[in-house]
Amino acid sequence: MALSIIIPIGPNDLSWRNLVSDLKFLSPDDEVLFVSDHEIDTCELPCSWRFISSPLGRAEQLNRGAQSARHETLWFLHSDSRVSAECLRAVRSFEQQADRQIGFFPLAFYDGPNSMFITQLGVWFRSQLLKLPFGDQGFCLNKKTFNHLGEYPTDLRYGEDHIFIWRAHQLKIPVIPFAPKIYTSARKYQKNGWNQTTLNHLLLTWQQAKPELKKLMRQKC
Repeated sequence: MALSIIIPIGPNDLSWRNLVSDLKFLSPDDEVLFVSDHEIDTCELPCSWRFISSPLGRAEQLNRGAQSARHETLWFLHSDSRVSAECLRAVRSFEQQADRQIGFFPLAFYDGPNSMFITQLGVWFRSQLLKLPFGDQGFCLNKKTFNHLGEYPTDLRYGEDHIFIWRAHQLKIPVIPFAPKIYTSARKYQKNGWNQTTLNHLLLTWQQAKPELKKLMRQKC
């Protein structure tokens, strides 16, 4: 089986170039889709790696990538993600059982302030115990499941990945952790400060989670 890896790219973002070197373990049948409003030079990349034009907005870009994907298994990565051969092996194993479930990776940070170890513990609690991973944890699922979930919501200012996972819980789609870690940048924490960024994330996440939790509780009554 082959993978379609979808990578949304924002303006002035060059971090995807580092991710390209991590994807050298892909087979010739796999494809990588770079989705952006400005063209990415793919001339020196494998012929199955393509640029997809899309208006900016991560949800819109992710949906465009999924719609353009040639393969059934979708792996969504952020442009500043770093992955290992172990991550790819986990996704290969997942392909065999991907029907009606979502896979994700434990998250670690490769830069940022010293306090990021606290953030990493918080991510572990949120994703492993509450089963609420975010998009930087490398969602993996098949097209059938993606379409059943109704794609990423494009009418939100933030948190399209958060709502996507709440929708999975409401539809009783299992959210399954992989073993190897995926790495991401903590540049937002570095730029805006750990305290302020953490507080903002917690407040925004809780505001968005409250109505989704109520929906889920009503289903269980």
